[in-house]
Amino acid sequence: MAKLSPRAAAAAGLIFYVTLGSAVAGALYSVISFPQTPLFAIWRGVITGTSISLLIAAFELSLASGHLRAARHLPVGALLVLRTVAYTVLIIVGYEFSRLVARAPLIIVGYEFGPLVVRAPDESIFEFDHFFWQTVWLSVGVSFVINTALEISRLLGGEVLLGLLLGRYMLPRVEERIVLFVDLKDSTQHAERLGDLKFHRLLNAFFEDISHAVLISGGSIYKYNGDAAIVQWRPKRGLRRGRALRCVRELHHRLQARGELYRRRFDLTPGFRAGLHMGPVVVGEIGDQRREIALSGDAMNTAARIEQATRELGIDFLLSEAVAAKLSAEAAAQLRSVGGVAIPGKAAKLALFTADWRD
Repeated sequence: MAKLSPRAAAAAGLIFYVTLGSAVAGALYSVISFPQTPLFAIWRGVITGTSISLLIAAFELSLASGHLRAARHLPVGALLVLRTVAYTVLIIVGYEFSRLVARAPLIIVGYEFGPLVVRAPDESIFEFDHFFWQTVWLSVGVSFVINTALEISRLLGGEVLLGLLLGRYMLPRVEERIVLFVDLKDSTQHAERLGDLKFHRLLNAFFEDISHAVLISGGSIYKYNGDAAIVQWRPKRGLRRGRALRCVRELHHRLQARGELYRRRFDLTPGFRAGLHMGPVVVGEIGDQRREIALSGDAMNTAARIEQATRELGIDFLLSEAVAAKLSAEAAAQLRSVGGVAIPGKAAKLALFTADWRD
């Protein structure tokens, strides 16, 4: 049996839990709508929730990596409308499908095979009745709210959106984070040769590949800064199975695998430099007209300095001893020491390591 990729496994797990939650929600909604026939309502609600969630999951997978992937580059407003319309249609299709499937066993064996509570309510399939239109308008409203939240989350980042909504960081606090600074190698030369607009397209493609690596390693992109991206993990998540280290390795392999695409579109094979560090950061809301959750402190500065040291040492990836010492034996076995390196702003030399991605 073929082994699922980390990304496919994560998607499968998410679909399973969303489908399970949708089945429960569908059962509750159906019981509220048809209290006179609770057992049938639960049966039909489970089918409704499961059908709708699977249809929407198929649509989202197609949007993420299938035939509809190009639609992700639509303007935010257009994508919001597309998703809302698609969700509404899929909810209606799933609702009508559940009417037919839920009634099928009762039609076959008859309505009187058990207690009266299993009987189906008196409604017709594909009839535009009051309950149908109630479901339509509810679907439109729910679809719009969900997709607005998804688009805002996509713009801000899920963790930032949740933090702002809950006010978790209204008062700044110190938290431990793993931080990765990664930037496009030789970006100045690329920009001069390609021109501003084409270089922007190169950056977008590069950041998409970073997003892929971050997604399968369980991290989150804190922000984009020029030709660089800043990625962060909470220590427990980033150290588990060497995920933070794996993010860099995955990006390396991803760029190699897509080398032909880059050469065809931009006549180059992109490289990157990266610095990885772990330590305490200050996390807090900043700004007034535009608010965000900012990370600051010594760990952020050190990670940036480690990334800058890659230029001086001619090594594309460096990580600090703070990360290396916490990795599992298996992950640490991939590392080799480059010795103590003088880092601007640090009185003592910093012990740095690198990894070999040739395998």
